[in-house]
Amino acid sequence: MKRMILFTASLLLSSQLLFASSHEGEKTVKFEDLLRDFKIEVLENAPKKAPSIVFINKCGDVVGELYGDKTELNEKFQALIKEGHLMTTSETMEVYLIK
Repeated sequence: MKRMILFTASLLLSSQLLFASSHEGEKTVKFEDLLRDFKIEVLENAPKKAPSIVFINKCGDVVGELYGDKTELNEKFQALIKEGHLMTTSETMEVYLIK
């Protein structure tokens, strides 16, 4: 992923240099001027933390995710959890079907 981002950035930069040199005529464009507005951010793929409670609809689409301690979430969202039907549970996650 990082290689692809850097390759794309270098391709864009080289095309800007080519465009600037071929269409500017006698006017010269400094390399620093091209880089002034050019930013690259490489983001690490952080693993997403799994939700503690997941709500799905009848089609199986996720309509809500709650993160945190299950006992605290059960207290805060007691009405919504009672309204739903527990589909499956594990040590770290519960899945509820809601209308």
